[in-house]
Amino acid sequence: CGANADTCTLGGTCTCGSNPACGGGLVCASGACQAAGLTWTQRMLTTPTGVSAASGVWDSTRSVLVLFGGRASGGTASADTWQLSSTGWTRLMPATSPPARYGHDVAYDPIRGRVVLFGGFVASGTPRLGDTWEFNGTTWTQVTPAVAPSARSGHRMTWDPVRQHIVLFGGRIDGSTGFYQGDTWSYANGVWALLASTGPSAREGGALVWDPGLSGGRVVTFGGLGANGNRNDTWAWDGTAWTAVSTTASPSGRVFFDLAYHPGLGKVVLFGGSTGGSSSATFNAETWTFDRTTWTQLSTAMSPSARNGQVMEWDPSRMKLLLVGGWNGTNTFDDHWEL
Repeated sequence: CGANADTCTLGGTCTCGSNPACGGGLVCASGACQAAGLTWTQRMLTTPTGVSAASGVWDSTRSVLVLFGGRASGGTASADTWQLSSTGWTRLMPATSPPARYGHDVAYDPIRGRVVLFGGFVASGTPRLGDTWEFNGTTWTQVTPAVAPSARSGHRMTWDPVRQHIVLFGGRIDGSTGFYQGDTWSYANGVWALLASTGPSAREGGALVWDPGLSGGRVVTFGGLGANGNRNDTWAWDGTAWTAVSTTASPSGRVFFDLAYHPGLGKVVLFGGSTGGSSSATFNAETWTFDRTTWTQLSTAMSPSARNGQVMEWDPSRMKLLLVGGWNGTNTFDDHWEL
């Protein structure tokens, strides 16, 4: 069986843990398939003050990671804008900035060279926000479209390079019932448009990512928290409709993790998450990859500790997947990792 498996029966059946032998250049380690030599490495940087539920995105025009807001260890929302360049982290001091918040999301529009931010909230029990902001690398500008998604938190956004617009899905609005959302929106040139009201069940705290290898390119979403609890379903958006993706394995249901596409692996990577957003939730430090048909848990020599609310983005200048921040129910992190 070689390195692709850890068990071989007398009949010649090779397995890795309880699963079939690894393929696609993966090796079997500790009962799980992983890329040979793939591991998380902690990068020793002076990082922003520890926050969770912040949002960050790679700005390809300026070759920096832009990070905004988040929830500090004392529960206070941040209004800080940071950027990570080849020389390290720098706190920016824009003349205009969105109010402090967490639970928002950002996406990058490479056509216009803008980081776009929507929603979030200032503190538990306060009204959720429905404002839209754009950042050009120097200052934030509030945009006031005639139509926009309802005020919400826990939604997710990503850039669709085929249709050249940002896609927003899901989230949670104010109210005591019916607060989970399942609508899909696009944003381009300062205009929001409702694309669909049906698809994955209404939820918050899943993740959204562009997967160029799925059916010629699709927006992929996984997991989140809805009316029926934690979800572990995978869906793909083709610009018109959502389709459930049938997978042979899957991470457990979870919320407030992150997804990013890893070009070196040619796969989507998932890290962390929890069973809820409170300190009593169960947090994990799992790393999974998605190859369009199967989720595979990786067993790496090193890993960030269990957490939710981290930011994970691909850095094309270092050819590494970046991970920063998060929270484990007790501690808020300021560590920095690469895969």
